[in-house]
Order: sequence, then C-alpha cells, then structure tokens
Amino acid sequence: MNEPTSNLFTELRQRFEKLSPGDQAALRRVEEPKDLLESGVFYRLCQRSEGLSQLARVVFILPWLRHVEKRSLGAVLYNSALSQVSEARIIQMTRSEEPQDLVTLRRIIWQAAGRHAEQGTNWDVLGRQLYYWGEKSKQQILKDYFMAEIAGNNKEEE
Repeated sequence: MNEPTSNLFTELRQRFEKLSPGDQAALRRVEEPKDLLESGVFYRLCQRSEGLSQLARVVFILPWLRHVEKRSLGAVLYNSALSQVSEARIIQMTRSEEPQDLVTLRRIIWQAAGRHAEQGTNWDVLGRQLYYWGEKSKQQILKDYFMAEIAGNNKEEE
C-alpha cells in the first residue's frame, strides 16, 4: 500500500469544494463508508486506484468540515458554537466498532459543525487519522476533546 502524500487530504477537500452541488450531495447521502466504493463521484474525487477503502473513510467525513489550520477535531467538538458535543457521545464513538464508529462520528460532527460545514479542522491531521482509522485515532480525537476542555477551563479561571 502506498503512503498518502502529506497534502493529499487538503487536496481532497479542495477538489470536493469544486464539485457540483449535486455531486457533493451524493457524497453526503451515503450511509456507510463502503457505500462510496459504488459511487463514480468518489472515484473522480479521489483520482487514485490504491488505498480506496481508507480514502472512503476520509471522504465519508469530508463534506461536514471545512479546512482550518491548527484546529483539531476534538477542539471543534468541544468548542462548537452550534452545539457542544457531550463527553458521553465522544466516548460512545470510541467504544463502537467500524463502521458504526464512523457513522457515530459523522453524526457527532453534524451536530457540532452543522449541515453546511460551518466549522473546520485541519484536514492534513484529520485525514491521516481517518485514513489510518483505529483505536489510536479514536483516542487522539478523545484526547483533543479533553485538552480543549482543559484549555477552556484555564481561560475561564484567568
């Protein structure tokens, strides 16, 4: 398996933004990452022939968050202006098995970021986490969530 390039995930985000509204909607409508493997839009977006199962996990989440440098997904979920996600929901996602963990993550992101991707995260980081999805990635999102909480509490104390 070829390693993804360092900016592959940001490029995916940029290509997604250039898709027609209908193609973007088609990617949003899939129920599970594996459903993307039956979508022509997915292949046109990825423009690759290897690592497609891993890229399907990335594209499954891609429509729901913009690209913002230096912002982790955990911080988005904790600091959301629309709806702060509860700790219990994040823990539920970390304890779920694939593909339910990704479906739960997408629902959590939708709750926090909104239907129209008002919130953003660093796609170079999140893309890599989703590409290599597993316990370590889930734990990193949970850690980032708690670190955002701690940072927020420290600001309140000042």
